[in-house]
Amino acid sequence: INVYYITATAGEHGSISQPGTTPVIHGQTQAYGITPDPGYDVKLLQIDGEEIDTTTYYIFSNITSDHTISAWFGNDSTSLTTVGARWNIVSVPSIGDDYSKSALFPTASTDAFYFDGSYQTGDTMQNGLGYWIKYDSAQVVTFFGAPLTIDTIDVAEGWNMIGSISG
Repeated sequence: INVYYITATAGEHGSISQPGTTPVIHGQTQAYGITPDPGYDVKLLQIDGEEIDTTTYYIFSNITSDHTISAWFGNDSTSLTTVGARWNIVSVPSIGDDYSKSALFPTASTDAFYFDGSYQTGDTMQNGLGYWIKYDSAQVVTFFGAPLTIDTIDVAEGWNMIGSISG
């Protein structure tokens, strides 16, 4: 009999049924409930590291290998972004209290670099700019603050790195 494992994790402000690692027998079906706390929603759901449409349940059918399920929760004052185990282009998609790189991207393995005629390091980040930043592992970054839904950005002739608004 082949036994496989499903690892279930949930971020803050919600839960997932059967958290941790669950053994399943080859060919079985395993269901999970995803429950946000009051005032929160499922903001991001990943199956085996791939983002899928958010839902409050997921069913693995005819299981023939190990799997992961991960859920993150938020409200109108929460933005999420995924980063890969590599260099990423990121921006600050919300209006927050602390714009320091260490507060916004605390687990990044490098400084944040922006372009202003040449690449510069930025200890204090800002809305509207795009930044290069490196991570050693793929993960989800959570931003707290009001969503940035509109912005005006000055651009220079030639090359510009522009960030995004909440979306």
